Amino acid sequence: MKKKARLIRRSQIIVKSSLIMLCLIMLYGVSLLGGAGRLSYAGSLAERRIPVQNFMTNPEGYNAAMWEIVNLVKESWERELGLTFKKYVRDHDEVLAKGFYGGQFDVMVMYFSGVAARLDPGFMLPLRFYATCPHFYPRIPREKCPEGGGGFNVMGYYNPEFNKLMDKQKTVFDYGERKKIIDKAIEMTVRDRATLVTCAPNMLHLMNTKNWKDEKPMVGEGLQSFWNCIGIKPKGKEKTLKAGSIYATATLNPMAVLSSQDYRNARLIYDSLMRLGSDGKPVNWMIEEIKGLESSKGPNTIIVIRLREDLKFHDGVQVTADDVKFTVDFARKYHSPNLFTYLKDIDRVETEGKFGIRIYLKSPWAGISHVLLSRMLIVPKHIWEKVPEKVSNPIEWANPKPIGSGPFKFESWERAAQMVVTKNKDYFHPVEPERIVKVRFETNEMLAASIERGEIDIQWADPMPATIAMRAQKKKNVKLINAPNMGHMVIELKLDKRPYSDLVFRKALEYCLPRKQIITQIYNGFADSAVSTIPVGNKAWHNPKVFDIASEYNPKKGRQILKNAGYEWDADGNLCYPQ
Repeated sequence: MKKKARLIRRSQIIVKSSLIMLCLIMLYGVSLLGGAGRLSYAGSLAERRIPVQNFMTNPEGYNAAMWEIVNLVKESWERELGLTFKKYVRDHDEVLAKGFYGGQFDVMVMYFSGVAARLDPGFMLPLRFYATCPHFYPRIPREKCPEGGGGFNVMGYYNPEFNKLMDKQKTVFDYGERKKIIDKAIEMTVRDRATLVTCAPNMLHLMNTKNWKDEKPMVGEGLQSFWNCIGIKPKGKEKTLKAGSIYATATLNPMAVLSSQDYRNARLIYDSLMRLGSDGKPVNWMIEEIKGLESSKGPNTIIVIRLREDLKFHDGVQVTADDVKFTVDFARKYHSPNLFTYLKDIDRVETEGKFGIRIYLKSPWAGISHVLLSRMLIVPKHIWEKVPEKVSNPIEWANPKPIGSGPFKFESWERAAQMVVTKNKDYFHPVEPERIVKVRFETNEMLAASIERGEIDIQWADPMPATIAMRAQKKKNVKLINAPNMGHMVIELKLDKRPYSDLVFRKALEYCLPRKQIITQIYNGFADSAVSTIPVGNKAWHNPKVFDIASEYNPKKGRQILKNAGYEWDADGNLCYPQ
C-alpha cells in the first residue's frame, strides 16, 4: 500500500509540474521552431513596452554607406513602428569579435563582399544559414554544439528543413535539378526573414593609372582579385604596388581566417589546390591532374589528385601530398572555423607516393571544387606539426612569420597600419609586381584622397561610396572601376532573442525597410535591388521569385500585422509586446 501511495503522489507531482510548464509556455508563447515563435507577456502596458534596442555599427568615418543605412533604417523603424534604437558604435575589430562572431548584438549592419568562391551557393548558403543546434553562433563552444554550423551564421538561424536541403544539393550534379533545391532553400531564408538584405552595391573601385596598367578586376572582387594582384603591369620602373584598404589585417593564420579581407591577404602567401578564374570557374593550380571516381557511396566520391612537382614553400622545402593530407587532418582536428563545416563531408585523405592524393567523400559533393579545393590554403607540415607544442589552441596561433607556397613571400606586418609581401621568384606562374604594400586607412575619404594624390595605386576594400568615387574620378590619372558584384549589404537580427524571434515582428521590420531609398539616396543608383543572399549579380543561381516573397516598403501594413498579432502602442506611441 505504501508503494502504491508513493506512486500516486509521484504521478500527482509530475502532473502538477506539467501543468505549471504548460502555463508558462502559454504565458510566454515561446516557440523554437525556425525562430518563428509568437510572443506574449503578462503585465501592464508600461511593463510590456519593448525596451531600447542596440543597433551595432562601425564608426561614421569607417564606411559612410553603412552609417547612412543605419540612420535611415533606425529612423524608419522608430517613426513607423514606435521602436527605440541606440547606436552601439564600436571599431570594426570589435564589431567582428563581439557581434559577428560572438552574437552580442540586437541589430547589426554588415556587408558581405562578393568573393569569387561565393558564386557557388554550396559555399555561401551553408556558411550563412546552416546550424546543427538552436542558438548557434560561430564562436559558440564546440562542446555545446559539436557539429557546429556556418561560420557566418551570425543571426543564430536554425532550421532543420534548410539543413536537409543543403545536404541534398551537395549530391546533385545536374545544374537544373540542383538549382531547384537551391531555389527552395533561398526562398525559405527570405520567407523566414533570416536576414534582411537591403541591396547589392556595385563594385566601385578607384585606381591611379600613373604607374600601373592592364588591371584585372573580377566579379565580386574588383581590383582586389587574385588575378589583379599577380597580373597588373607596371608602366615603368616603379614595381611596388601600393594598395589601400579600410580594413586592418586581423590575422595571418590561414586556419583562423574568417573575413574575406583576411582571406585575401592569406591567399597571396598560401596557395590552394585550385583557383577560381576571372569567370568564376575553378581552374587547376597546385594540381596537375584531377579526376573523380565512383565508389559504393556514389559517383565522384573518390577525388584523385596529382600535384605539380615544381611547388616549393618559401623556405625552399618541396610541397608534397603529405602537406595536403596534413592540412585537411589538422583543420578537422582543431576545428578551423574557415573549413570545419566543409571538411565534415570528407571521410579520409590518403597519399599515393610523393605527389598523389586520394580524397574519400562520405557522399557525392557537387560543389567541392568551388567550396573546398579553391578555398583551402595548404600549410607546410614541417612547420605546423610543431604548433600544438607551442600553444594550447593551434587555431589561435599568431603565425608571426607565415611560410606558404603562394606568389608572394611575407615581409612584414604592422597590425593596424600595413602589410608587406614580396614576389616569390621561384613561383611557377608569372607575377608582375615585385612587392605589394597594403596600407590601412581610417576612412574611405582618406583612402580616396591618397589615390587622388598618387600615394596609393589601387583600392583594395569594399565598394567605394558612390559620392566619393564620382568626385575622385574627375582627378588626373584616377580611374573608376565598376565591376560586376554579388556582394550585398544586410541588416542582421538576433533571431533567438525577443522580439526578433517572432516572425511577425521581423515581417513588420521589413515592411518598414526603405530599400529603394537606400539605393537612390545612399548609392546614387550604383546598386541592384536585392532581398536574398544570392543577388542578381550571381546570374547562374539568382532566384527572381524571392522578390514576390519579400515585403515591399509599406509601413501601414507593418503596423497592421503587429496589431493583428496583439502588439499594442502606449500613449506615447511606443510599441509594446502582446498580452
